[in-house]
Amino acid sequence: MATKITQYGICAANTDGELAGFVNEKIKDGYQPYGLVFISVQHDQLFFHQVIVKMSRIKKPGNNKSKKGERAQLAGPLNSDEC
Repeated sequence: MATKITQYGICAANTDGELAGFVNEKIKDGYQPYGLVFISVQHDQLFFHQVIVKMSRIKKPGNNKSKKGERAQLAGPLNSDEC
């Protein structure tokens, strides 16, 4: 089944344990980690980063017809969450 990214974010923390806590909270909100943890140094301070995404399924082409009597539903705008 094909999927696409519908929301993107980056969690950042001072320690790997703190980052794990942030990412675990986002997982509860429907996000999933994407890629590897990366580390940066800013003003002589170490930061751990993890990209997080929300995914949605992609409908197959030509399969978007509603059944008789069925109403189509549109999704509203997504809120951007920050870590």
